[in-house]
Formats: sequence, structure tokens, C-alpha cells
Amino acid sequence: MVRDSAGNFYGATTYGSNQVGLVFKLDPIGRETVLFTFNGNDGAYPSAGVIRSPKGMLCGTAEFGGKFGAGVIFSLSPSGVEKTLHDFEGPDGADLLTGLFRDNAGNLYGTATEGGAYGQGTVFKLTP
Repeated sequence: MVRDSAGNFYGATTYGSNQVGLVFKLDPIGRETVLFTFNGNDGAYPSAGVIRSPKGMLCGTAEFGGKFGAGVIFSLSPSGVEKTLHDFEGPDGADLLTGLFRDNAGNLYGTATEGGAYGQGTVFKLTP
């Protein structure tokens, strides 16, 4: 989970009301708000949590789902508007179980446990 300056915590869970995952916020007194519920087409099973940008956007990976079923990188606005940043196809990676890292230039880095040239995974960089 990641925390903002107001004391809210943000996280993701692989299951929810639709069984493919959601992103949530916990306020400082423990009230939960579901910010976004995945449907499979926009990603499924966001098992690695989220990171927060300096502008308050949440970013994360979903293990499966998306256009090709191999996983996605997503961003989520503070109001819960989701955008798919990248749909993995397999040759560029698949099965995203790990989280993201952001550098000072806004590039996102991560790993996929499957796919790639030899089917053994990839290390990727997504530019802004």
C-alpha cells in the first residue's frame, strides 16, 4: 500500500465483487472507498499493489487481462478514472506479478514473469 500526505492509504486486491480485482482507498479512520473495479478487458488480478505519482495518479500492473490477456499497466486518477497505459501481448511480457518503480523522469519500470524472447519473462520500461 501507498500513503498520501492526508494519511489515506491506497492499495489493490486481486478479488472483489467481480472476482478480478479492484483498487481501493482507506481514509485515516479506516473507511474504505472502492476507486475502481476491473472487468478483465481493462486488466485482471492487480496483485502487486499501486504506486503514487507526485501529481496523485496511481499506477500499477494487472497480472492478466487487457486487450491480449497477458496483463496491463494502468493509471488511475484520484477520482477513479482508469486508463490502460500498456497492454502486454506476450513477446513484450506476460503475467505481471510484480509492482512498478518510477524514476524522476516519470519512466515506469517493472518485470513480467513470462513472455519475452525465450518465454522466461522480461524487464520493461514505459516512458511517459
